[in-house]
Amino acid sequence: MVAAASAVVAVGTVAGLVSALDDGPDGSDRARPTVTGSPSVLPMPAVPSRTTNSPSPKMSSPKPNKAKRTQKAPSATPRARGGSPAPNGSARLYRHADSQVLEWVRAHRSDPRRPLIESRIADRPAAVWFADFTPSTVTSRVRAVTSRAGAGQVPVVVPYAIPQRDCGGASDGGAPDVGAYDDWIDRFAAGLGAREVVVILEPDALSQTECLSEGQRADRYAALARAGRVMKAANPRARVYYDAGHSDWNPAATQAARLRAAGAASAASSDGIFTNVSNFNRTSDEV
Repeated sequence: MVAAASAVVAVGTVAGLVSALDDGPDGSDRARPTVTGSPSVLPMPAVPSRTTNSPSPKMSSPKPNKAKRTQKAPSATPRARGGSPAPNGSARLYRHADSQVLEWVRAHRSDPRRPLIESRIADRPAAVWFADFTPSTVTSRVRAVTSRAGAGQVPVVVPYAIPQRDCGGASDGGAPDVGAYDDWIDRFAAGLGAREVVVILEPDALSQTECLSEGQRADRYAALARAGRVMKAANPRARVYYDAGHSDWNPAATQAARLRAAGAASAASSDGIFTNVSNFNRTSDEV
């Protein structure tokens, strides 16, 4: 889809998604599921630079509408044992020990459903989402995940705090403005450590922009380009992937233009794209 997108990282529905939330002043992270919707969006022009004054239009919740997929992109992502995509052929994705499904398994040992849930869901690696805007603890919470992964294990983390997130829909929230978001990203990056880590940068942030003015879209693209650069500068072994929506959302050409505007074609900020997060489309439709 873009020049830098040599791999499609499908981390999401199959592997399971958990969210590291700030549950107290100690900065401990607990896993909770986070699911985002998949509404349709109207094609918007790519705007490469941030503006200084951007009005705030009224936000609304868009209605789902499947858009016809116009092209496919091949995937070159290697897979580790057990079918988990990994940054290289020997590493395996990290399974976070504090996910909600693991808590359920531990609390329901005699439940007849437990063996199936444990083998099909709880034993799978899971991306850890950071969806609450708490700058004071985000560094320690990210570090709590990245530092736990053992040798040969690669954690997958999801920064999810873009301003006007989900266009005011079911997953609304995020930073109050772009300046606050930039600061949050700096603090997030400080927790990435020095080992391999995969960053799934802001799901839906490029696919869903119809609630933004032209200036606000430019601000978002610039903020995402900066976020990728900050992550890779903080940890050169971090692999940062950008939002490509999914096969039933935007036309490929529309999504590609947004990806380029947000820095996904630059090796300084991006290692490729991700698709199908929190959705259930077949892999064959995505790649």
